[in-house]
Amino acid sequence: MEIKNFILISLAFLLFLCMMIELRHKVLVKKLKNSIGETSNFWKWGIFYFNPNDSRMFVPKRIESLGWTLNFARPSSSLFLLAFVLFAILLIR
Repeated sequence: MEIKNFILISLAFLLFLCMMIELRHKVLVKKLKNSIGETSNFWKWGIFYFNPNDSRMFVPKRIESLGWTLNFARPSSSLFLLAFVLFAILLIR
């Protein structure tokens, strides 16, 4: 009888866990749709951030948990990217 109770409690816990994950997923999707709608004019081809009114060189990506990207409207971003590529080429040689 104890194994049946353990199985029932485990299934109830898994069901509760799945429901909480689904709720969190819905919140994150809604948040993502709102943030994309607000700044979608500044993203070229969906991956390059280009906003001359934003003074930051590094900006969060559209999905913030994926990291950071460059604001390609800033001249310093182009210089940084060029220096990074040159440094990589020098390391390869």
